[in-house]
Amino acid sequence: MLKKLIVIEDDEEFQCDNIRELVKKLVDKNYYNYTDEEKYNKLNMLALANSLGNEDKFLTRNEITYILSLLMANKIVLLENKNADIFTKYIDKSNIKNNYIIVNKFAKEILQKYMSK
Repeated sequence: MLKKLIVIEDDEEFQCDNIRELVKKLVDKNYYNYTDEEKYNKLNMLALANSLGNEDKFLTRNEITYILSLLMANKIVLLENKNADIFTKYIDKSNIKNNYIIVNKFAKEILQKYMSK
């Protein structure tokens, strides 16, 4: 059975059921044990590495903004089950027929709504 989130990075794929699992895979398995300063430094280091040779800007306010920045830069592809309401809770899904949504298509809209809350 497929999980709520499916990530495709290069030729590899992994699945997660929540944000915590996703962050542990994309950022650091010990991320939630870090101090706020260590979290900030880790996100900034990863953002710098991902922006080399790329003009995309990475927002590193927290792990959510970092992941959305990855999506906007197309560094990874994120599929979310339509009913999961993890990232896609910020978009109108009434016209979406598929079971999974390509979150990258809505990353900018999601980021804007997330930041305004």
